[in-house]
Amino acid sequence: DGSGSIPKEDFASLVDFVTTFVGSFDIGAEAVNLGIVQFSSDARDEVALSADKEAILKAAGAMVQMQGGTNVAAGFNHCHEMLKAGARQNSRGSVVILLTDGASNDSAAANAAATALKQEQKAKVISVGVGSNVSEAELQQFCSPPLEQHFHR
Repeated sequence: DGSGSIPKEDFASLVDFVTTFVGSFDIGAEAVNLGIVQFSSDARDEVALSADKEAILKAAGAMVQMQGGTNVAAGFNHCHEMLKAGARQNSRGSVVILLTDGASNDSAAANAAATALKQEQKAKVISVGVGSNVSEAELQQFCSPPLEQHFHR
């Protein structure tokens, strides 16, 4: 979530989290592939699905906050297209991690996009609420069951 409702210091914390998170994985052609999508009013690749750990870490560290609205649906839809384009034959499945501070501009569209990711891409969706204005009910409807594993505040 790179929307304008996230204070700059919180966005910097998100970037640090993403960098640490990426650094913890064995990334490679026969291991984990990772991509980063940032969304606000629209969504964009920060790095397309990749097996190049150095490139992913460089892109994560260079992220600039987009500002704008909180269009979670755009983020989910962008992830859906990224996963479809980068599907691997022997994949063990996909995981989408949503990091956001609050309610989407269009909860129904975001829920539909999350459902499509889960059904069509067989992706597990993990929701992580950031900050003090988190809409827990909304984030819980986006994530895959069980909530104890896939919803974090």
